Amino acid sequence: MFNTLFSLLLFVFVTESTRDTYEHVPSVGRYIKVHRIPANWQDAQFRCRLEGGILASPENKDMFDAMLTIMNDRKISKVYTGIHATFSKGDYTTITGTPLSELDVGWMQGEPDNLNNEEDCLVMYSSGGLSDVKCTNVYPFICHKSPEMMDAHKCSYSQNGTTSSDYVLYNKTLSCYKFHKEGLFWPNAFRTCLAEDAYLAIINSEDESQFLKELFAQHPRQHIPDYVLSNITTSCYKFHKEGLFWPDAYKTCQAEGANLAIINSEAESQVLKELFAQNPPQDIPGQSLTEAGFKTFSDGEPNNMGNNKKCGSVMRNGLLDDHNCTERLAFICEKLVVPKFNLRSNN
Repeated sequence: MFNTLFSLLLFVFVTESTRDTYEHVPSVGRYIKVHRIPANWQDAQFRCRLEGGILASPENKDMFDAMLTIMNDRKISKVYTGIHATFSKGDYTTITGTPLSELDVGWMQGEPDNLNNEEDCLVMYSSGGLSDVKCTNVYPFICHKSPEMMDAHKCSYSQNGTTSSDYVLYNKTLSCYKFHKEGLFWPNAFRTCLAEDAYLAIINSEDESQFLKELFAQHPRQHIPDYVLSNITTSCYKFHKEGLFWPDAYKTCQAEGANLAIINSEAESQVLKELFAQNPPQDIPGQSLTEAGFKTFSDGEPNNMGNNKKCGSVMRNGLLDDHNCTERLAFICEKLVVPKFNLRSNN
């Protein structure tokens, strides 16, 4: 039963649906998509990035007009923008780093008010005005991406019937398929497919079953990509060079079937120290540092400076540190060679 379910997670195909998709907007030269289901700001910008795009901001008149048109056509009263001050209180910039002072936009009446000193993200109303809100509030949002990124995330058809990207067109079903070599649990596989404007494959015919069988044959089992096995700890590690907020780093590791690295011993501390050299708090809920097996902090740490250091990190010396969860850091994912619950087993 588990083997059957897991097999279905490995490939996806694109089909037409009634949900919002990316649409080309010639005036801005980009593809734009509205997400009607509300999300908090962190999840909104993370979802856009998963799709190869950017959380939209009114960075110029054309984008401002395009966002207003979409909102009014779909009767959406307000959306998150990519404008935020999560790095530095009161210093608003877009996701791409453009200061708010350089944008030709205006505020709603009485805004910004920074209510209770908790509002660091901006929404845009269908009237075009901005308002500051708590980043944990949920609102619809708009993503945009370049034509090049569209090819990277979607099965695109040309006049001669060929396809681009990692999707393969099967003429008998008129659907496109992509085999994901890295096994994921069902929710993460579902999310990955949605981010590629697709969904988990559904077998609708004998022909489709045969095609998926052949697709399986083209992809024999392989090792975990990009992960390096440590013979000392018998775990695999991957160093992510792109700095992320702690929640996004956690989600990224989860999407790869791993967890943010936990230091369980002096030996593992040394392994991570060496991994740092190769790449110029509390850990996962439910386990304390003592239970994990390693609780040695760098000198002077933890200091909980500003009373807002709630996440753990490891320094280049292999020792622990506490830091603000909104700080962007590189991160390392870890997964066991033989997990406790191995759904990949054929036995």
